[in-house]
Amino acid sequence: MFSPRAESRLPGRFRRDLYFRLAGAVVQVPSLRERVEDIPLLVTQLLADLGRPDVRVANDAMLALKRRSWPGNVRELKNALACALAFVEASLIELCQLVHASEGQDALRPEIGFLGKTLESIEREAIVQRLHVTRGKKAQAAESLGIAVSTLYEKLKKYKVHET
Repeated sequence: MFSPRAESRLPGRFRRDLYFRLAGAVVQVPSLRERVEDIPLLVTQLLADLGRPDVRVANDAMLALKRRSWPGNVRELKNALACALAFVEASLIELCQLVHASEGQDALRPEIGFLGKTLESIEREAIVQRLHVTRGKKAQAAESLGIAVSTLYEKLKKYKVHET
């Protein structure tokens, strides 16, 4: 038979003496949703960890990050930043890049006031905003809007959107 000492060394078993030593020191770390004030510092560190210490986060994007509940805590925040970095061409993460990188995360979606706006004005605004984000690259803007490039050209003509 096994001795108690040999039993603690079996694969997949935790040493009892080590367990009791560690159990004496309990460290409680509150969830990220309870530490909203830490998010800007965490974002800076995570961007550095991701190899992009030169990238900043726009103010509206940072507010959206602070509003999110982050059920996955820091790991989820890191994943959201890593995805957003795929869309960053300059050194600034904007809200629309975070929204695109985090489909389904309602807290990161911008609050759009539809009251008093027509569907056409909302569509025009979305097109202009997407062209700004893609720096005038129509194929990329059309793809991110989920429409064909030919449809984008038709809408640009319809809404009288001129390149700047």
